[in-house]
Amino acid sequence: MEWNELRKELRKLESDIDLKLVSYSKLGISYAGAVASDEQEAGTPNTMSMYQISHSMAVEIEQLLSDLSDINSTLAKLAAESSSPAHASAVHQHQSKLRDYTKEYRKIRNKISDTHSSVELFVGATNNNGADGEADRMDTLLRERTSLQASHTGADNFTNAGTAVKESLRGQNQLLSGTTGRIGQIQGTFSAIDTIYAAIRRKKTRDCIILSLFTAFLLCFLLFWWLRS
Repeated sequence: MEWNELRKELRKLESDIDLKLVSYSKLGISYAGAVASDEQEAGTPNTMSMYQISHSMAVEIEQLLSDLSDINSTLAKLAAESSSPAHASAVHQHQSKLRDYTKEYRKIRNKISDTHSSVELFVGATNNNGADGEADRMDTLLRERTSLQASHTGADNFTNAGTAVKESLRGQNQLLSGTTGRIGQIQGTFSAIDTIYAAIRRKKTRDCIILSLFTAFLLCFLLFWWLRS
């Protein structure tokens, strides 16, 4: 696929992700508002339906982000092969957008996950109100919520670190590709210089031979004239 076609597809994906993130964020706000406005509504079919819709949207956004990452990688390879500063700048802009989209998506997802954890805690406490072992169940749910949040944070940090390493390696690869091209140009320049130098040496050698022959001719002429005298 050519450069312009890839960029066109990238822009379409970026536009789709923009719209999805706006809808996802609004759904998260509505979900949190429904839970906070009346705790009695927590765990009802309405809130559960909103959570299921948010989960489906999360799957769609993750797929779009994955597609965007793949096309970015292909675009980066083409930019490295062309060694064009304009192409490298375009790749940097698209990769920056991908990082921003990913960061925004995780931020919204984590908020929705926290809200859902609060719903589970409330529902669990309501269902076990007055029953034996309620305190133990609450402690277990709290530990699970804390563990879930820590897992999200750890996964995000690990993914961000991996993304940073990937971008660094990609930048080094582009730099090496550009350096290889410049070395090839320098080699071609040196070849031209060698050709010119060889031509100069040949001319110098020819001039030396001509001068030597002329000098020998003069010596012979002088010797001949001296003998005749």
